[in-house]
Amino acid sequence: TQSTWGHRLFLEDLENALGVAMPYWDWTQGGIPSAFAARTYTNRAGQVVSNPLFSGQFSGRPTQRQPFSSFDSNQLRRELALAPSQTSFSRFSSLMETAHNTVHGSVGGDMASVTAAAFDPIFWAHHCFVDLVWYRWQVQTDRLNSADPPASIRNQVTSGYPQFTLQQIADRRGRWAQSGPFPTTAPVAGTVKKKEPPRLSLILGNVSSSPCAGRIKVAVDSVPFPDFFLFGMSTQMPGFTTELIKDVTHTYRTHLRGRRVATLPPLTTLAFELSEVDCLSEYSVANISTKFQWEHS
Repeated sequence: TQSTWGHRLFLEDLENALGVAMPYWDWTQGGIPSAFAARTYTNRAGQVVSNPLFSGQFSGRPTQRQPFSSFDSNQLRRELALAPSQTSFSRFSSLMETAHNTVHGSVGGDMASVTAAAFDPIFWAHHCFVDLVWYRWQVQTDRLNSADPPASIRNQVTSGYPQFTLQQIADRRGRWAQSGPFPTTAPVAGTVKKKEPPRLSLILGNVSSSPCAGRIKVAVDSVPFPDFFLFGMSTQMPGFTTELIKDVTHTYRTHLRGRRVATLPPLTTLAFELSEVDCLSEYSVANISTKFQWEHS
């Protein structure tokens, strides 16, 4: 997706312009970091000054944050746990896109708009982490120059950098080459890896893109799911179907306990709303496909 691929070059260009490596925000460990949340900070001279990481400038005004959904790091951590085990980039990308959209909507405000999001300083820390997760997946699955990205879209170009194909963008991972060791899913020799219980995913297919964040509410047999599907904030590209994947294990066990997944009916309610009333979108729930699937991390 655009968020996973195209932003790698934006990040690289900004780091080259700044002459320093940018930090990443691991949003599976908590909400907005204090470095981005405080309006002021005390500099080395002991002066209390405005915090440049709190907001940027967009159309002559400071950027704003207004959560479109609650920030649930535990849910994000559960969803992201399924990503490393994926063997296809399309599947990995769908999991990443769902988490990526959730973060944009959870920060809200200008972060929930494609036009304004990049002017909020936290945008860059967010996408640094998205790119780091992609890099780790590339290393762990040894998919570089193979199925990453898929052959069907490997030679396409992305907006902003028409001189690069998606394959060339995938190959540009040097910004992480000196980042040091990172966690691996491989068990330590002599230990027995704990078997994780399966998780239930609800998968929405054929989801249209939108220039601003939106959320989909779902229900089964009039039982509402508290889990929102956030979408938007990305560009639909030819040859790639937008798919949203949400971990609904807790909801299933709490609200639908005793029901076999195989016998659950199609979602009886699909409703959506956009973060901006005047956000132009041809979004419709009519063509969305739905299915439940047990996953193993």
